[in-house]
Amino acid sequence: MTAIRTVLLGVFALLLAQCTGLSAPSEEVRCPYPTIANESCQKVCVGTCVESFLRSDGVRCYECLSEEKPPCPINAVLHCSDCPGSTTCAPLSDFCFSCEPVVEHGPTCVSGTVAGKGSCESQCGSQGGVCLDENNDGCFECTVINCPNGTYKNECPSSCSNGCDIAAQQSGVICYQCKQSCEDFCASVGLQPAQDYGSYILGELNKYSCVSGAGISVQSASRGDCKCLSVPEINVDTTKPICKATSCGDVPCGQSASCPGGENTTITVTCNWGGWEQIDEFKFRPVLGQ
Repeated sequence: MTAIRTVLLGVFALLLAQCTGLSAPSEEVRCPYPTIANESCQKVCVGTCVESFLRSDGVRCYECLSEEKPPCPINAVLHCSDCPGSTTCAPLSDFCFSCEPVVEHGPTCVSGTVAGKGSCESQCGSQGGVCLDENNDGCFECTVINCPNGTYKNECPSSCSNGCDIAAQQSGVICYQCKQSCEDFCASVGLQPAQDYGSYILGELNKYSCVSGAGISVQSASRGDCKCLSVPEINVDTTKPICKATSCGDVPCGQSASCPGGENTTITVTCNWGGWEQIDEFKFRPVLGQ
């Protein structure tokens, strides 16, 4: 009986040793935290298994990277479609995007000009100038326009008790001057108030006869309803005119010519001076007759 118990105990011990025998440590245990062996990583990882390092015994250890996305920076968007129409989409990462303003590149401008009227006015306003695009190419130049002496730029001062007239204007700049009487205005420009100079001109022309014509020059200025004129200057062409193609041929002014007109007949032609004919305010022409 004792022998049977001993045998049974020996068998039981052998079986217990086989069932509870310790095996070599697993790969999972030997990969340091937070890495694990690839097979286990594939089973438990909700994300992506990425190789971390290779152990000296040839076992590869992996790290589980979660698919949870880190937050995007402030003002970033998750989709380019979220960017407004006036912007462009630029990637910040695999899933974050930045909406960048559209940069419009203006023309290349020569020295002394700048691209865009706004840029020009920001510099030009303090100089009292205006921005002009002379070549219509988007490049603006600051032009300072000064008014003549005795006028006021872009305003009529209160000292002008009768108000102001516009003396000149250019590129949006208006030059005002105090209202004057017509006589004062004409005197200021060296002229006289307008009058009918017809009789004066005719009187001067009538000093000549048998002349080819006369040139008349007049200086003028005006402001509102006030018109000023200079005394007309008269230049007479003293070349003697000719009555052409008469019955007796060409006959000079103031002379006569005779020629036969048939049997026992003589024709006499005289080129007569007929004075002056006025055809416009300052235009006169000579009159010839036979």
